[in-house]
Amino acid sequence: MARYNIKDVAKACGVSISTVSHALNGSRYVKKETKEKIFSTASEMGYKASTLAKGLRKKSLNTIAVFIPNIASQFFSQVLIGINKIANKNDFHIIIVNTFYDSDEETRLIENLKNQYVDGAIFVSGLDNERCIRELNNEKFPIVLVARKVGEDIPSVLINNFEAAKSGVDYLASLGHRDIGYITFEFKERHTVSERFEGFKEGLLQNGLEYRQENVLIMKQYSMDEMGMTYEYAKKFFEDGSFPTAIMTVTDNVAAGIYNILKEKGCKIPEDVSVLGFDNLLLSAFLDPPLTTIEQPKEQMGEKAMEMMLDIIKKRQAGKGNIINLESRLIKRKSASKYKNKQYKAK
Repeated sequence: MARYNIKDVAKACGVSISTVSHALNGSRYVKKETKEKIFSTASEMGYKASTLAKGLRKKSLNTIAVFIPNIASQFFSQVLIGINKIANKNDFHIIIVNTFYDSDEETRLIENLKNQYVDGAIFVSGLDNERCIRELNNEKFPIVLVARKVGEDIPSVLINNFEAAKSGVDYLASLGHRDIGYITFEFKERHTVSERFEGFKEGLLQNGLEYRQENVLIMKQYSMDEMGMTYEYAKKFFEDGSFPTAIMTVTDNVAAGIYNILKEKGCKIPEDVSVLGFDNLLLSAFLDPPLTTIEQPKEQMGEKAMEMMLDIIKKRQAGKGNIINLESRLIKRKSASKYKNKQYKAK
């Protein structure tokens, strides 16, 4: 009678040797249908899991997949610096997975991930994609979310976007502005974007200011070129040349797009219109004038996420929720000033 080995089982199933190892030993996640096929084939061949256990050493693969929606974004590059710093200190490697803000693409990549050589996955911002995230978490696959909120039971590193946006309104109101606009993306499947919008509205309410729909631009279609996208939307939105005395934006990139429109209309920042961004990207200090913005501690968020991931792997506690909330802060530069008792209208 022929004696079969792990290579024979892998070849018969059309999978890697590593996948057979993980399936038979229960050392890593393997898709249900693949696992059933491996067990059935191994049984038919008379191959025992115990034989495998003697010949293979179980250990961490020391590799983490990091899912980001836009590899070109300054926000994500700064988060990656933090992740990589902690990974390097602990002899871990990272694989960057670019999802292009596409839930279907992310779902496909997640399915591919499950049988790859990674110990866990960190998801940085992007669309919520709650079904897939919950599925991974329920399967005890180590995951951590950054700047992305699915639920209190999912390990996450966040800021309080609601309070951060509200603090922006508080600041503009303290400068005397009563007519404050807001520019954001469509927030379907983007919980953090929705929280910022709700914080903006609450800030208006608490400062006794009116919410005016004509001052709020919600961009329905998303492009990874946030500056260019904002420019095109805002050009039509502010076509008549009328502007609120202050404008808040959902990100610094959106603020940069607004700068271009305001300058085209002959509007001076902040003399005619004050602008306040969100994120404190590297570019914000180099805009003209330098952008007043709300800072997310991006590098620290990456560091905390990787530390949380290492803790999950070490303690084998995947699937258990833990939320880390970091502080945001207002960075005062030159793009917001006191209300001048006039409203700008382009000639």
